[in-house]
Amino acid sequence: TNGSVSVPQNQCDEMEVIAIPDYGYHFVQWSVGNTENPRSIELTKDTVFSAEFAPNIYSFSASCNENYGSVQATNGNYEYLTELTISATANEGYHFVQWSDGNTDNPRTIILSQDTSFTAEFAPNIYVITFMNDDSTVISAQQYGYGQMPIAPEFPTKAATAEYTYTFAGWIPEIVAVIGDATYKATFNATKNSYSITWLNEDGSLIDQTTVEYGVVPTHADPIKENTAEYTYTFAGWIPNVVAVTCDATYRATFNGEVNMYSITTSAINGEVEGAGIYAYGTEIEIKAIPAEGYTFDQWSDSVKDNPRTIIVTSDAEYTALFIQSQGIDDVYATDPV
Repeated sequence: TNGSVSVPQNQCDEMEVIAIPDYGYHFVQWSVGNTENPRSIELTKDTVFSAEFAPNIYSFSASCNENYGSVQATNGNYEYLTELTISATANEGYHFVQWSDGNTDNPRTIILSQDTSFTAEFAPNIYVITFMNDDSTVISAQQYGYGQMPIAPEFPTKAATAEYTYTFAGWIPEIVAVIGDATYKATFNATKNSYSITWLNEDGSLIDQTTVEYGVVPTHADPIKENTAEYTYTFAGWIPNVVAVTCDATYRATFNGEVNMYSITTSAINGEVEGAGIYAYGTEIEIKAIPAEGYTFDQWSDSVKDNPRTIIVTSDAEYTALFIQSQGIDDVYATDPV
C-alpha cells in the first residue's frame, strides 16, 4: 500500500523490479529486508516481494508579528496527512486579516502534505487613510492607528494625453500623522508634448527633421527640385496638408513640372530651310533644306545628309544647310544648240 511496484512482464534469468511510492510516502525496504531500489533479481524460482513504504515527515510552523498579535499552533515535524489546527489572536487595536497564503479562515485546519509555513497578518482597526489619484480613483485605502504616519504610495501616475505628459507633484493636503479618517489626492505638473516632424523630398529622401510643440502648425522652407532638360520644377506644397501638431508626422514635398521650350534655328547659304521655331522638349519636328536655283543640297553642318530631316527636340539647337553648285547640263534637247 501507499505505492506500487514495476515488474517486467516477460520472464528471464534476471529482471529488475522498482518500488514507486505515492506522493507523500517514501520506500523503506522489501519484505525480505533488502533496501535496494531498483533491485535486480536472478529468477531461479517463484518469488514474492512486498515493497514497504512509510509516510514522509514534514515541518510545520506558524508565526506572526508579535507587535500585532499572536498565533496558537504547535510547530514541529509531523507525518504526511497529519491534521493540525492553527488560530490567530490580534492584539488590542488590531484585527486578523489573513494568512500568508491568502486564506482568511481563523481558526484554520491544516492537513499536512508538504513542508508548510504560515504567517498571520494583522492590520490596525482604528482609522482608514485613503490615497486618491488626480481623477478621484482610489490608489490605496489602508488602516492606521492613532498617531501613526501614513505611508503614501510611490510614484502615482496620470496617463499622458496627446497634448500633455504629467509628472507627480505631491499630495493635497500635506500628509500628517493620523488623527482620524483622511483622504489625500495626488497632484501633477503638466508638460506640453513635442513631436517629431519629418520632411521628405519627392523621392522619399530626408530633407529635415524638426521637433514641434503640440498645437503648433509646423513650417519649413520650400525645398528645391533640380530642373532637368525636359522640365522646370516649382514647389507645389506638402502632402498631406500641413496641420497643427497632434502626433509625429511626415510630410512629402510635391512639385509642378513645366515642360521646357527650346528654340530651333536654321540657316542656309544659297538656299533656305523650313522648320525653325519654338518647340516643347521631346517634340518630333522635321526640317527641310530648299536649295536656290543652280544649287543642290549637300549636307547639314553636323554632317547629317538626310533631307528632309527628323529631329527630336531636347535643347536649343541651330542647323545650317550646306549647298553646292550644280555641275553639268540639265534638260538638253536635240533641237537646242550645244
